[in-house]
Amino acid sequence: MGALLQTLDDYLTGSYLTDTRDISSVEKVIREVSGTLTSSFDKTKGWPYAIHRQKPIKLNGLSHSTTCMVSLSLWKLLHQWKQPKKSSPNFPQVEIEDAKTIYDVASSATALLFAEITRNGQVATRSGSYGTNDPITLSFLADICQVESIQHDERTVKIRQYIESSVKKHTSDSSGALADHASFYQASKNEPVENAIIPLRVAQACTAVITTDGDDLRNFREYFEKNLHEHLSFSSIPDSRFDPAELAFCLEGLLLVQREAVDRTLFQRVVDVLARAQEESAFWRPVKPFMADETGFSLFPVSVEVANSLLRSCELYDGDALHDTFGSASIPLFRRYWQWLRARTVQFQHGGIEYVGWHSEHINETDSIHVWETSQVLEFLLNYRRALQAHIARTTLLLARFSIREPKKKKWEKLQNVFEPVIALGHRYAVYDEIGKDFVGGWGRDRPERFSMLLYGPPGTGKTTVAESISDALGFRMVTITVSDFLAGGGAQLEARAKAIFDVLLAQSKIVVLFDEIDNFLLDRDSRRYGQQDSAFQFMTPGMLTKLNELRRSERVLFVIATNYENRIDSAIKRTGRVDKRYLVLPPDAEGRKRILSDLIARKLNGTVIGKIEDSDWRRLAKASLFLGYKDMEAAVIECSRVTDKVIDALEAILSVRARTTSLGSYASKFATGPEAMDNSQPLEEFIALVGLALEVDEDLSSAATQRAVETARKVLTDGGGLASFPGLADSPLGGKIAQTLTSN
Repeated sequence: MGALLQTLDDYLTGSYLTDTRDISSVEKVIREVSGTLTSSFDKTKGWPYAIHRQKPIKLNGLSHSTTCMVSLSLWKLLHQWKQPKKSSPNFPQVEIEDAKTIYDVASSATALLFAEITRNGQVATRSGSYGTNDPITLSFLADICQVESIQHDERTVKIRQYIESSVKKHTSDSSGALADHASFYQASKNEPVENAIIPLRVAQACTAVITTDGDDLRNFREYFEKNLHEHLSFSSIPDSRFDPAELAFCLEGLLLVQREAVDRTLFQRVVDVLARAQEESAFWRPVKPFMADETGFSLFPVSVEVANSLLRSCELYDGDALHDTFGSASIPLFRRYWQWLRARTVQFQHGGIEYVGWHSEHINETDSIHVWETSQVLEFLLNYRRALQAHIARTTLLLARFSIREPKKKKWEKLQNVFEPVIALGHRYAVYDEIGKDFVGGWGRDRPERFSMLLYGPPGTGKTTVAESISDALGFRMVTITVSDFLAGGGAQLEARAKAIFDVLLAQSKIVVLFDEIDNFLLDRDSRRYGQQDSAFQFMTPGMLTKLNELRRSERVLFVIATNYENRIDSAIKRTGRVDKRYLVLPPDAEGRKRILSDLIARKLNGTVIGKIEDSDWRRLAKASLFLGYKDMEAAVIECSRVTDKVIDALEAILSVRARTTSLGSYASKFATGPEAMDNSQPLEEFIALVGLALEVDEDLSSAATQRAVETARKVLTDGGGLASFPGLADSPLGGKIAQTLTSN
C-alpha cells in the first residue's frame, strides 16, 4: 500500500504541478484574449476581420461567419453552451472579472446576427468567400442554437428549424451526394475543393440540431471511413498526399456519425500518426484547401481546427471512461501545440487598448491579429484546459486507490419503488421521495441546488444503498471513503493523507462521494468520547470542517456522510453550508417489509408450495420481521427454501429469531446522562420513529430494557417540549399511538 500511496504522492508533487501550471497559464491567456474579443466588438457591425498594430480598425459590415465563430467562443467561455448529446463535466469555470461584459457582448452579437439573417422572414447567411448558407457558418450557427439563454427564443427556433431542413437534404440523399462537394454551397464565387472539413461541419450541424441513426448518415460514414484509411496509408509513404488535418477531421466525423466504427486500435493508429507528424512540426499544418478560385487563390483550414478536432475526438471516444483514455494519453501532443501557440502570440497596444491574439499561420503578419483565428484559439484553450482537468481527475482518482463503483443507470422512480423504506411515518421519513425532490431532480437536469447530505440511523438500514441508488439514477460513479483510506499511510501521516484525499475529491466532477462511518474524524468536540480518543484523531475534526466546507463550495460533486451515530457528530459539521440536508434512514415499515418479502418469495421460493398468502399471514410476517433489513430478510427466505410444509409458519419462526442489529432496548444505554454519558445528545428522534414502527405491528414493548428506554425518552420529551418538538412524527399516521406511548404515565 505504501508504494501505491507513493505513486499518488509522486504525481501530486510532480506531473500534477506541471498540469496545474499549464491550467494557470492557459487561464491567464484566456482572460487576455476575452478582453481582445470584447474590446474589438462594434454594436452595429460586429467584429473586424483583423486588428493591425498601426492601421485603423476596418469594419465593412457584419461578417456572418466571423460573428458566429467569435460569439460561440464567448458563449463557451461563459459555460452557456450545452454540448449536443453529451453532458459536459462541470469543472471550475475560468475566473473572469468582466464576465458581465462578455455576456453582454455575446448577447448583442447573437441578437445582431439573428436579426440580420432572418431579416426577410427567411434564414440566410452570406459570406463573400463561402457563398450563401455555407456549411461552415451553418455549423457554428447550429452550435449557437444550443446556448442556454437563447435556446427557446423565437428566432433561435426558426433558425434551428432551417438548419435541420438544410442538413436533412444531405443526410437523406441515398445517391451519394458527398461525391460532389459543390452541393454543400450556394452562390459561392470560389470553387469548392473536396476536403473532409466540409462533411465534418455538416455532420456537426446535424448532430447539434437533429437526432439521426446510422442509416441517415451512411454516406458520411463511407466518406469518413474511406478517407481515414487512405490517409493512414499515405502517412507511411514519403512525399505522399498525406494530410494530418484530413486524418483528424475524418476521425472526428466517423465518431460523430457512427461511434462503433472506431475501435481502440484504429484510434491509436491515428494518434500515433499525428504524434509522428508533430515530430516534424509542432503544429499539424493542413496541406489541402477546401476552396479555390481560378487565379489560384486558396482557402485552407488552420492548424487550430485540427487540434480542436482531435480534442473533441478524445472526448467523444473516451466518454466518462476512467482507464486508458486517449484524452490523458494525448496530453503531451496538446501541450506541445500549446507551447507552439504561446510562442506565436501577438500582443500590442492600439488606441490605448491592449490586444492579445493570433493570426493565421498561412499569413505571417506579426503586426496583426485575426479575430476569427483568435476565437478558434480561445476554443482550443478552453478545450485543452478541460482536457487537463479531466486528466487530473482521472489520474488522481486511479492513484488514490479508493473503492470506485460504476453506475448501473436506473430510473429513480423504479429505485424508489423497490427501496423506499418507510411510508407509515409520513413524507418526512420517506427518504427516497425526499432525496428525489431535493437532489436527484436538480442534478438530473444539470441544475443542482444541493450538494451534500447526512444519512443517519440504525445499522443495516440501507444508507449505502441510498448512495448507490443516487449514483445509478444520475449515472455518476460512486467513490467510497472509509476510515481505512485516511489511515492508509499510518497515524503519523493522517493529516497529509486527509489533504491528499480532498485534493483528489476536489479535482473530480459529477461523482457521488460516500463518507462511510468516519465518525471518529467528526466527533462532537464537547463530548467525552472526543476527549478520550487519540490526539491525532482530535486534530482531524477542525481540519475536516474546513475540507468538507471547501468540497461543498466547489459544487461539483454530491457527497454523502453516512453514520449510525448522528448524535456523536460535531454540530458544526451538520450545519447548513456543509451539509445541505439530513435524512433519518430507518428499517422498512410493515408495507416495505411485505414488498421485500413478496419479491424474495417470488424469486427464491417455489410459489406452488406456498400458495396464496392471506392478509393474516402477512401481518404475522410483518411482526416477525420488525427491524430487519433487506439482507436479513433475504437470508431468512433462503434458509426457508428447504422447507416443504407450512412454509409461512417456518418463515415466521426464522424471521422471529433472526438476530437484530436494532432493538428498542439497546437505546437505554444511548440515553445515558450524567458523568457516564459519552455524548452530549441522544438519538431521540431515531428512537421515537422506531417506537412508531413497533407500534404499527402491535409489538410488545414490555421488556425491561425497552421500558427503561421508553421511560428515559418520555422524560427527555417532557423536559424538551413533548412530541411537538418532532412535528414530522407528531403529524404522522402513527403519531397518535406514539404520543399515547411516550407521553402517558
